[in-house]
Amino acid sequence: MRRLWVILFVFAGIFSATAQDQIIFHNGGTFTAKIMEITRKNVIYKHLDDLDGPMYSVHLSSVHSIRYENGRQERIETMYRREFNEPYPFDGSILSDAQRRYEGESGNDRLRIAISADAGGLISIVGDTFEFGDPSTKVEFIKNNFLSIINISIPTQFQENDFRIGFSGMFNYLWKSKIGDFYLGGGLGYTYRNDHFFTFGVNVGYRFVTSSGMYYGAGVYIGGKLNDEINLDIKPILGTGYMF
Repeated sequence: MRRLWVILFVFAGIFSATAQDQIIFHNGGTFTAKIMEITRKNVIYKHLDDLDGPMYSVHLSSVHSIRYENGRQERIETMYRREFNEPYPFDGSILSDAQRRYEGESGNDRLRIAISADAGGLISIVGDTFEFGDPSTKVEFIKNNFLSIINISIPTQFQENDFRIGFSGMFNYLWKSKIGDFYLGGGLGYTYRNDHFFTFGVNVGYRFVTSSGMYYGAGVYIGGKLNDEINLDIKPILGTGYMF
């Protein structure tokens, strides 16, 4: 019987030595570690493969919850209020610099896909007249600091002898901030409106990103439409979308 207790004690020691906690971020990403301490600003942890090594930290505003080795999960806001008996001071509704730094340092810059609707129609300046286009749907691909966009203009109404549709591809560079991404880039496209046109231009804008995956964009596209002559195109970017 004594031998059985010794064996159980050894197994318990091995299990506790390899105990795994999980830090769960606002965007759904997780990081397995050994939680050492939770302070008023940071979650302090150690890497599982180096428990005798240095301690690391991640800012509380980046963390949604902690899942402990026993399977219990607790939101960071609830934990903060219980431990420190004061309101949670950080806004977890946006992606913080700390979370973005974590994603970059950990190699978690995975390909992300977004779908958005852009209410800003294209304004084509032909001579002294203005021709208004249609809103569009976008499929976006985000990887590290690059944003690629497939843009499809969809007619809001169909008129006889006035069918129109447009496609374009945009390639942009992202500058990330606390609440979103500033982007700048350009692209090429094709438009049909009772004739064939090739389009080109540059676009600039800002995307406000929330932790739920929703985002809101504002900006402008300026380019040209080439057929027998070049006409100026301007497109206000006013859109909203969801990032997977």
